[in-house]
Amino acid sequence: MDKAEWVRDLTFPGKILLIDGMTGTGKNMVSRIIDGYACNHNPIFSYELEQLCIGWKQNKIEVDAALALIKMHVDKLRYNFSISRELNFRPSDLTSVLKSIKKFSYIQNIFKSDGESAKQDIEFLGKNLCLITHQLLYASTIINEAFPNKVLNIFTIRNPVYLYQHWLNYIPLHGNSPRDITVWNNYKGNAIPWFVQEYGDLYINADYPGKTAMVLSKMINKSIEYIESQEANKNFLAINFENFVLKPQIYLDRINTLLGENFSQKNTKILKRENIPRKHINDGKKLAIYARNGSETLGSE
Repeated sequence: MDKAEWVRDLTFPGKILLIDGMTGTGKNMVSRIIDGYACNHNPIFSYELEQLCIGWKQNKIEVDAALALIKMHVDKLRYNFSISRELNFRPSDLTSVLKSIKKFSYIQNIFKSDGESAKQDIEFLGKNLCLITHQLLYASTIINEAFPNKVLNIFTIRNPVYLYQHWLNYIPLHGNSPRDITVWNNYKGNAIPWFVQEYGDLYINADYPGKTAMVLSKMINKSIEYIESQEANKNFLAINFENFVLKPQIYLDRINTLLGENFSQKNTKILKRENIPRKHINDGKKLAIYARNGSETLGSE
């Protein structure tokens, strides 16, 4: 059989807003603010998108297949949003649509017809699809290739001092817990997270505190390098967590420019719920998930 080439030349309208960054750097905080804009859907985590990007980056998925699968995944998400199918209605979850300022629209859409009638709802289909991913960095460039000039990027970064305890509890999950859905690589018989492949020997021979310090050092340096590589990209915005929570207005102005919409005064309650602006960077929300991860002072991811 001849080798097939996968294609998908037709997609629904609308842009993608990708919120990426290391675990613990404030993506959930940013996502709640992003939800305050009328042009955006409620942000959601997209582990499938992460896995497709990583598969392409590590040469496990060929380019044509990666592009087609990413487009199909995005179209499925857009369509499901338009009829509130497969959305998260768990009240306690950080990305629950019940936390969205658009929650009543999503509840109404549960009762809409599907099929061709749903496809005509351009208002919902055309909103920015806001997808949260973890430490993709350069692996996310395949999304730009799939949707040229239709991808907006927000990348979060944070002082690693405030990330250490969070990552010290996160690192042992890799290869040891089915709840962790990070892509694992087999490195000399050891299951390691995909993003440490290039220094696998050092990683497998270190203890957990050593692994944590190593990953943070290398990931922060790579994040800074990635941010610098995007300097000329007008559709890219890096958000420093510490600066944002203390002096948010400069970043809100930049988000307004990125999205082409002003953050409404009526949405200032979103900032209040996130304790922004703060007198101290650790004056964040004391959520159970942060305590479980040993990062109750983070108030970020």
